[in-house]
Amino acid sequence: MAETTTKSDAGLKLAQAEITIIEEKLSMTHGILPREIATSLSNRFDKILLEISKNRSQLTYLEATIPGKNEEAKKARVEKTADIMNKKKELDTKRQEMISHWYNKVLAYIEKAYGKPIKSEAGLIIAYGEEGRIEVMKNRHLRKLW
Repeated sequence: MAETTTKSDAGLKLAQAEITIIEEKLSMTHGILPREIATSLSNRFDKILLEISKNRSQLTYLEATIPGKNEEAKKARVEKTADIMNKKKELDTKRQEMISHWYNKVLAYIEKAYGKPIKSEAGLIIAYGEEGRIEVMKNRHLRKLW
């Protein structure tokens, strides 16, 4: 991660690599949902996917780690499967929290860099910034205008 950071009044702190990813995603011609930007940032900078992968590997190799066909081995595998599935639920919840954290950072960065959202008469956000430099498309994707 780069050393260069930017900071707003709300405590927003993003590294240059994170800003570059946000700008790259906003520049896509078909637009992108803020949630997708947050997910890609989470995938890139958080280690939660590695933990989820390890957890799935444990479940896959459960038969090899607890061998045997007797009742004790079967019972141990059932207990271990339950533990792994509980851990999976915890990791999924943690991942959603991390994506939510990145989502808030993405929206804060867009508002800081491009300006406040512009709303229509119906109360829907149609653009960000005075000149509408970030357009909100009908499918709610964000697209940077040049």
